[in-house]
Amino acid sequence: MLGRYRSPQRSGAPVGRQNGPVVEDSGRYAVVVVVRDPTGVDDVLDAAADAPEEAASAAGHPAAHPWRAFAAPLRTRTHSWTARFGLLAVHVLPHWPVLLTVEDTERVTSDPELRALTAAWADAPGRGRVVLS
Repeated sequence: MLGRYRSPQRSGAPVGRQNGPVVEDSGRYAVVVVVRDPTGVDDVLDAAADAPEEAASAAGHPAAHPWRAFAAPLRTRTHSWTARFGLLAVHVLPHWPVLLTVEDTERVTSDPELRALTAAWADAPGRGRVVLS
């Protein structure tokens, strides 16, 4: 089943981050967030901010679509990562499937904030999922 969420390699993607394509899921769209070698929670939340924007564009949603509205607050580092993740947990994950793939399990397990963020994402109610590889 996860094969549906895999994305092909994209040229021009920022080093360490690659968001997958929008995947149609029973008439709705899923968002894939891929983070390689994250240095901290900000890398994950930046990728999470990019993914819905790209998904909204790929799905042909208008500029006022809610997915686009969450990008700026997720990137605002003056707020704690828990507050920024709270926006995803309350406004995004209950309504849209978002798959987070982090490709550096060792770093996630050794960084307390990354470990807490991936655990919070996995535990959040809704359609969010986490894959560590």
